[in-house]
Amino acid sequence: MASYRAPNKTTLGSIQMLFGVENLSSLLGANSIPLFTSSNQTVAAGEMIKIPFYGSSLEKIARESWVTEYSLMTANGISNSGDVREGQVPDIPLQGNFLSTVTGWDWFESR
Repeated sequence: MASYRAPNKTTLGSIQMLFGVENLSSLLGANSIPLFTSSNQTVAAGEMIKIPFYGSSLEKIARESWVTEYSLMTANGISNSGDVREGQVPDIPLQGNFLSTVTGWDWFESR
């Protein structure tokens, strides 16, 4: 699970697409938002949203975040993908910059 602080006003649907969350209901459930909430629901700038990543591995998190595994490893000082530990909190590089607002990301093997 990652926590994402919206840098500007956006929607739940935009956040769902940004992180490749397959089902809106997963995003809603992770944030205790009623399941009938629309994907057009506004998220205020600075609001923290939890991002569910189930069965996450380094490769899967990189793929779902639209970054390369190499850039994810570089951003986190990881030289070997086997060195990732459960509970480690990574930085996610997006478009050449570190997205420092992503916090609380836990690496885990299965759910």
